[in-house]
Amino acid sequence: MTRVLAMLSMVVTACSSVTDPEPRAQLDLVLGTARSGALTFRATNGLLHAAGQRDGLPVFRASCPEFSVAIETTADGPRETRLFVRNVPAGLKLVSSAGVLGPSTSPVTGARVDDVHLGLSWTVSFPPGVDQVELRTEPIDARDFTFLAFGDIQRGIDRFDDVIATLNAQPDAEFIVVMGDLTNVSTDAEFDAIDEAFTRIDLPMVVTPGNHDVYRSTVFQQRYGRANYSCELRGTRFTSVDSSNAGLSETAWRLYDDALAVGKDQPHVVFSHIPATESFGVRSGQWNSRVEARRFVGSTAAANVDLLLFGHLHTLDVYELAGVPTVISGGAGAIEERLDGIDRHILSVRVEGGVPKVSVVRVDP
Repeated sequence: MTRVLAMLSMVVTACSSVTDPEPRAQLDLVLGTARSGALTFRATNGLLHAAGQRDGLPVFRASCPEFSVAIETTADGPRETRLFVRNVPAGLKLVSSAGVLGPSTSPVTGARVDDVHLGLSWTVSFPPGVDQVELRTEPIDARDFTFLAFGDIQRGIDRFDDVIATLNAQPDAEFIVVMGDLTNVSTDAEFDAIDEAFTRIDLPMVVTPGNHDVYRSTVFQQRYGRANYSCELRGTRFTSVDSSNAGLSETAWRLYDDALAVGKDQPHVVFSHIPATESFGVRSGQWNSRVEARRFVGSTAAANVDLLLFGHLHTLDVYELAGVPTVISGGAGAIEERLDGIDRHILSVRVEGGVPKVSVVRVDP
């Protein structure tokens, strides 16, 4: 009883103050297209979005380190351009048809862009008679790998350096999943501070929004791209679900159902902010509608999802939803609830043979 009362008193959802999720989901559908003069860039499934400019060209932020993009020019447009992408690992290679990235179809490593964090660029040519080219990341082996995860910074940015040090100290990790609530009230100043902090993290970030990130509906997407998206990393599917309103919009449901169908026969990690149902059933810590939560859990289990990751509660909880291993981890700096005797922490997830195995790494002793 004491534990439940603590959760009721300390969890701050503010879901009634969060903006309507449907316009965010609709914006997701058009993110991924950018134009620069006679050039048009279109990223498959919106996994790249324009997040700045360099030399008159868009600088794209990758929502996932694996992506594909088409670039189109007009008949009288440029025959050569550059593709700038950030939030990708060093050594990332792209492939395309002969004459696009080089004389052959061999994968080409991106050139480092020194003043863009985790930024690479490629020179892209249009062969004679070709006005559209397609580029994609080199096929990456579906082998065992490790990723990290955390949620809920909020007002804890001033002591986030310890979390950064812990993240950077983890061996063999390839990228980081972030379960939302980067900010407290989604101001530009807060996002600026988060962006600066993230430049000191050595790995790409795969991010979903929290309720505190969407007080202004589109600011998260301007910074981090789609709120609802799905991609493949090392043969494992990762799907972000925008639950920042303690439920899903109509369009978000459609996108999630599509992702479940695509990922049904492969390892699949789903990450979101607010738990559909948390293990103690405290309404302020889960979705507003138990009917909708049951729909989510049932669909997730039926599609053979291997792991659910949530934030929102500023603690650690490990349980199952309809047989799906589930972890709540909101320990990146927001006020700790300390319900399990664990203060700030991150997760290290080792995917072996397609099965995710979760370990807790403490930031505080």
